[in-house]
Amino acid sequence: MRPALLFAFLCSVAFGLTIPHNVSAQAINAPARISALIPDMRSPAEPRGSIVVTGYDPDRMTGPGKPVRATPDQQFDIQTTSGNGTIPVYSTIPLNANAAAITRVVIVVHGESRNAKSNWSSTIEAARMAAVSGTTLIVGPQFLVPQDIAAQGLPATALRWKLHDWSRGWPAVSPVPVSGFEVLDHLLDHFADRTRYPDLRTVVLAGHSAGAQLVQRYAAVGHGEQALTALGIHTRYVVVEPSSFLYFDDLRPTAAGGFKVVGKDICPGATLWRYSLDNAPPYVSGQSAQAIEAAYAARDVVYLAGTADNDPEHGELDRSCGGELQGSNRLGRSVSYMNYMRMRHPTNLHQSLVLVPGADHDSKHVLANSCSLPVLFSDSHEFPCASSP
Repeated sequence: MRPALLFAFLCSVAFGLTIPHNVSAQAINAPARISALIPDMRSPAEPRGSIVVTGYDPDRMTGPGKPVRATPDQQFDIQTTSGNGTIPVYSTIPLNANAAAITRVVIVVHGESRNAKSNWSSTIEAARMAAVSGTTLIVGPQFLVPQDIAAQGLPATALRWKLHDWSRGWPAVSPVPVSGFEVLDHLLDHFADRTRYPDLRTVVLAGHSAGAQLVQRYAAVGHGEQALTALGIHTRYVVVEPSSFLYFDDLRPTAAGGFKVVGKDICPGATLWRYSLDNAPPYVSGQSAQAIEAAYAARDVVYLAGTADNDPEHGELDRSCGGELQGSNRLGRSVSYMNYMRMRHPTNLHQSLVLVPGADHDSKHVLANSCSLPVLFSDSHEFPCASSP
């Protein structure tokens, strides 16, 4: 089967997928156009050095209900008025080191299995492919649950959440009630430091799967971008294959490609947080729905989706009625949400959907991919694999 036809077939099985036919050719032919967006890619690829985790094989035995098998040694301090805590962080250089050569930071948030090393390593490989490892700092925070703390023998200061709460913005259970949003606030604030990062130009906040759910909601309600903007540092949010999205009203996609109002009698939870803004966590209090949507629409957000991430029976897919009302699989949900944002904001929308041909729900396949490199390592809004309106 010809590649373009195969791509079109994969797209056709996604829920509500409405992408023009010419997008498949753009995506398939994208690698030839990417080096123009990241000039260093025209040079020979960098040799693997100590910064690259070589031969790392993600631990397939890890799952949401099992304790993590590895945590990084580096701890990032979270200081709040309620008390202090720490979160483990993978980083290509220590966060307390002088980073004068760094022009870009990529923060990548793991999925529900909390396999932070896998996502971090995939992003390191992507930086190597783009030949930007020397100027890019890659950071992988690890959000933990109580069983992880016990299994790894971590100190009492280590923050821990109920199983799904970290990705949904709810406070930690111990040692202080810090939400995942506040952790991201502190991380972004750390990089708003011209003494330590004098040449920093861009911070990319990316998340995969459950991490993408956290990042997408944070892009709507988060506060950390403001300090970076004040210093002339650009922020991009990269939302990679989440199970669900935050909608701003009661409209949800239909199989025909349109939208209709969801009846609360059919699925009351579909219009509550995390699918909508009602009953949101304490972090969101004081923000109006109108202000949240306006801020989100103005931000630089890129949705990354693999064309093979279309399994309606995937074990970690949100199959609640609130999730199912957004589509039958992750690919369809991403496409529908992009259409939703384009419908609500037909002008001045700084958001794109980038499709990665053949990529499934493995972060390695979707992040360390030529279609994803301009998203992560270029400030351009021209993405060779982007879908057209």
